[in-house]
This record gives sequence, C-alpha cells and structure tokens, in this order.
Amino acid sequence: MNRKKFLPIVILCILCLTQASFFITFSPEPFAPQTSDLLRTLSDSINSLVAAPKTHPSPQFEEQQHQPEPVPSTSVIDQVTLTSFSSYLNHLSNTIGSRLFSSEGNNLAAEYIAEQFEEMGLEVSYHEFGSSGHNVIGKLPSGNIHNNQCIVVGAHYDTFPAASRGADDNGSGVAAVMEIARVLSQYQFNHTIYFVAFDEEEIGLYGSRAFSDYLHSNNIPVAFVYNFDMIIWENPSAPIDTKYEIIHNGGASEAIAAHIVNIGTGYGLPVAALYAPGMWMSDHSPFWDHGDPAVWFFEYGGLGNPYIHSSADNLAQPEYSLELGTLVTRNAATALADMATIVSTEPGFPQVAFVAPTPSGYVTPDDDIPIVLEVIDTALDVNKVELSVNNAPYIDITYGLNTTHCTYSWDGTGFYGLTSFDVRVFDAEGWQTSSRHIFRVDKGLDCSITAPYQGEHITQGTQYTIWIDATDLDGPKPIYVRVRINESEWHYASTHIVNQHYYYNWTVTGTGLQTIQIHASDTNGYQNTSQVEVEVLVYLPTINEVSYWPTQPYENSLVQVSAQITPHPLGADIYNVQVIYSIDDGVWKNRRLLPTENDLYQYHIGPFLTGSQIRFYIEAIDINDNVVILPIESEYYSFTVINNPAPILMVSGVAIMTILIAISVIVVWHRRRT
Repeated sequence: MNRKKFLPIVILCILCLTQASFFITFSPEPFAPQTSDLLRTLSDSINSLVAAPKTHPSPQFEEQQHQPEPVPSTSVIDQVTLTSFSSYLNHLSNTIGSRLFSSEGNNLAAEYIAEQFEEMGLEVSYHEFGSSGHNVIGKLPSGNIHNNQCIVVGAHYDTFPAASRGADDNGSGVAAVMEIARVLSQYQFNHTIYFVAFDEEEIGLYGSRAFSDYLHSNNIPVAFVYNFDMIIWENPSAPIDTKYEIIHNGGASEAIAAHIVNIGTGYGLPVAALYAPGMWMSDHSPFWDHGDPAVWFFEYGGLGNPYIHSSADNLAQPEYSLELGTLVTRNAATALADMATIVSTEPGFPQVAFVAPTPSGYVTPDDDIPIVLEVIDTALDVNKVELSVNNAPYIDITYGLNTTHCTYSWDGTGFYGLTSFDVRVFDAEGWQTSSRHIFRVDKGLDCSITAPYQGEHITQGTQYTIWIDATDLDGPKPIYVRVRINESEWHYASTHIVNQHYYYNWTVTGTGLQTIQIHASDTNGYQNTSQVEVEVLVYLPTINEVSYWPTQPYENSLVQVSAQITPHPLGADIYNVQVIYSIDDGVWKNRRLLPTENDLYQYHIGPFLTGSQIRFYIEAIDINDNVVILPIESEYYSFTVINNPAPILMVSGVAIMTILIAISVIVVWHRRRT
C-alpha cells in the first residue's frame, strides 16, 4: 500500500477536527444575547435603585382620703411665696436637670412631684399611657358631694432635648402648679381640683391628651382648665404693663381669661388676655378639642424665647425672673380660689350648686330662661337665696325655694356673650355660702359642607376643594372653621374673598370611605360641627400583556421579559414596573423593567442553570403607591431551563462538513493521479 497518497487526507481531517473543537469551545449561545460583564454591572446598578416589593405596615387612680380645714379666701395671694416657688423650680431644673421622656431624670421628676403632692395631703396617683408615659395626679376632692365638676390645673414636666434643664420650659410651669396645690390644699372647694404634671408634651401633647380623654370617657365634666407653660422669661420687648398673657380661644375660655385678668390687674399685676385660637402648641389644646374652657398662662412673646429647647434653658439666664413666675402663680391661685368657690365643712352649713344652665354652656336669648339651683342644707333652715347677674345688685329669689331646689325664670332678652351668675345662700344661724356660674348667651351658628356631597365619589391623587357654609345667627361676626379627614390633624379653612364661604384644598389620599369633618366656632365661643362621608376611587393601570423570550431558554442564556401596561386616563402616573421572580421556589428577587415605547416595559433576567424552575409575576406601582399584579392569585408565569443542544449540533455539522471535504479532496487527488 502506498501510504503517502493518504497523507493529505489525514492532515485535512486533523485540521477539520481542530476547527470543530474551536467552535465548540468559543461559539456564542444561539437565540439569546451575549452575556457580558458590562451588562451584568448595568443590571446590578439598576436593581440597586429599585426597592423590594412594597408593604404597608401600625387610667387608673389610687386614691387616699384627705379632709382639709377651711381657710379664709382673702389669704390666698399672701400664701404664695417666692421662696416656695423657687424651691420647687430649683429642684426640678438644678437638682434633677434634664427630664427627657422615658429617661431616668423624667422618672425622678415624677417621683419628686408625687412626694410633694402627698405631703400636701392630696390624693396622689399615676396616670399611665402609651408605652412609657405617666402623668402625676394630685386630687383635691370637692367639698360639695353633689357637684361632680372638676377643675384641671396642669403643666408638663418633661423636657427637650436631652441637654436642656428645662428651667423655663417647663420647670416654671410645674413649680406654679405645685405652689398653687400647696396653698389650695388647705381649702375645700365647690369643685374637685386635679393638679396634674403632664408627661410627653414635648413629643406630641400625649399626656394632656390622654388625661382629657380619660375625663371625658368617664363622664367627668370639666369646669375649666389652667395650663402653665413658660412663665419666667422677662421678655425685654414686653410692655411695662404686660409681662405675661392669658391665651384663650374665645367663648367660655375668654370668660375665664377675663376673670383672671380682672383679678390680676386689681392687684396691679402686668397681665393681659390674648385671643389666639391658633396657639395649640401646649397642654390646653386637647381640652379645647373636647370643647372645654381652657387658658394658657404664658410669658409675653414666649414663642420668641431664644433659650428654650437648648442647654441654655437654665436658671443662670439673667432674663429669667423668679419674681415674675411668683406673680403669675399668685394671680392664678387667687383667681382659681375665687372661681372654684371655697366652702365650709361645718355641720349644717348650706351648700349650693347650679343645675341649669349647664356649666360653661350656652343659652339662647329668651324671656323665660330657667335658672335651677340645688340647695343642700342638712339643717333645713335656709331662709334666703339671692342672685346677681353680671355683677348687678343682688335680687331675692327665695320665693322659688323648696326643700332641695330653687328655681328662677330669668329674662335673657337682649343679652349676648359672657354672662355671670352669682348666688348667695343664707341660713337661720347666719351662715352664708356663694357660688359663681358663667355661661354665654348666643343664638348659635349653622355650618354645613356644601361640597363634596354625602356619598360623592372622588378620585385618589386629585386636589379637591372642600366648600363650607358657616353662618353666625347673632349677626355678621367672624367664624373660625377647621377641617380634618378621618380623625387626622385639624387644619384651618380659608375664607373666600368674594362670597365669604370657607374652603380647604384637600390632596385626596387613601381609598374607600373617607369622613370629612368640620368644626366651626364664633368669637363668642359657640361651636358646631358637621360631616359627610365620601368614597375615594382608585383608577389603576392595566397590565395588558406579559411575555418572555425565548420561551424555552437554555442554560447560561438571558431571558427578556416584556410587559405592556396602559395607565388609566383618570389614574395616577406609573413610577415603577418590575418583574419579581424566584429560582426553584427560593428567595424572590426583583428587576426593574425599563420603559421603551408604546407602553412597553422590558428587561432581562438570568442567566440560569440547566433544570432550574423559574416562576415570575409583574408588578406595576403608581405614584400613589397603588399596586397592580399580573397574574393574580399566585398563578405565576413559569418556565424550565433546558440543556443547550448547540454543542452536539455543532459537532455533527463539522463532522459532516469534514467528511464531504475529505471526499472532495480524495476525488480531486485521485483524478490527477490518473
């Protein structure tokens, strides 16, 4: 055999096999884009900007008994001393210092206040709320067992921030409450008095809100509230005759403030009343929300105090005046003793309480308004009842007296606003007692929501104007209107210049039924409310079509996922579309689909290993965080990664081609030989 004639054939076969091996090793995957480091880096960068699928998460009193002896009321102002006031404030600000909520200093302050209340003989308890809040209560029971009204005298003891010693804000207010409690605990009054040190005012008025809610949920009527917050800064810009102010919101609160100012100016104190219903940022505010008369004792221009909420709020400040704080406390204690009405506990001593009109309430001006008094006299020898209206001379109304009550028909025609009633009761032994009752004469006001109407459908994400009609029936007087949605924070409505209606622009959020509430009050303090329910509709985008390519992906190939999503013409814009997938029921991952054209969103997932089971769904989210998912009910899109047949096909093709070439070469070579 001539072996040389086969040498070209052998060489050619070796070359062909080498070429085939090269193709098998380096050829790209068919039917899929090339995977490169740049593409992987881009994919990771985009995913780092996309969040994972969104989810949307969420009093008891221990009492002690105390029976104080009655003390003449004329001595109240003299018993309030600078020494005592300063001692309380010094202990809070210097000895304890910072009283940040939930801190050790906060607990030490609460214990100190409770100990002082106990030494005064008050019924002491802790009113706990939230996760860590605790108000400290000192209760002085009423000397009139037939009167269940209470008076609240309060100030917050917590401080902010941690570096603040809280001398003015609000050690000064707590010192005033403690000094008033020390003096008045010697008295017995026609009302129960709660001396309260509120916690967690600085982080949201939580303590006063919890206590006011407690009183109302237990049907304990509130006659009025004194709140002390920042009373020792002697503002260099303050007028000579106004070093502190009594903040009120009109109505019965104005009557309380006027009484305090009258008492104070009578003693030459630098005090004035300030109508400021928008100054809600202290512990009187939750009581205002309940409709209770409440006032705030506040240094002049206190919102401009440069030292509060800092380490500079300490007693070393030269502008801090303990004398001013003492004057405020004297004014408050004297006015409170006068309003609360000191009573005697002597056997057979007559007592009197107003039954009608309701305390701090309103009556419509009429010529026949019933005044009803409850007279308590165990000796049954009351022989005279006298009444004075708005400090006019007393008139004898004894003719309306029976065993337990005295009635009088009062002609209220022509009266408007603040009206005070003073009653005096005498018995045969010459004992005398008195009581004061303050209410307002007012025809009232009407208010209603004119838009939206009850049951109206409103689109989420829109700006909707709420329109309100409010009319004062006593004539054209200013009305203050507030609006809130679903028990959220109150917001003041604006007055329309043209038609004097009221409006509030609401950025519509939420879904389903929403309650719109309004609260209207006039300068006389008369209040009225109204509400409507509306349904907020959500117009969601539509996921029209979802596809992936290739439908049978091979190992190490990328899969292009596409989704066509059409936003609703009345709905919100789409801000994110993503494919959420898992491999073999493992951890769910997400990739953001990028918008292309014609509402089409696309991106690649992978590569995957042979045999991997892939499940995925599409999630579209609009700017209002509404989510649309396809497919629904967990019926996911799925595919399985198969083995890549490309190497086998390539080897087979190369082998056939090699054989054909080899045959051709042999034929040509053979012909030349012959």
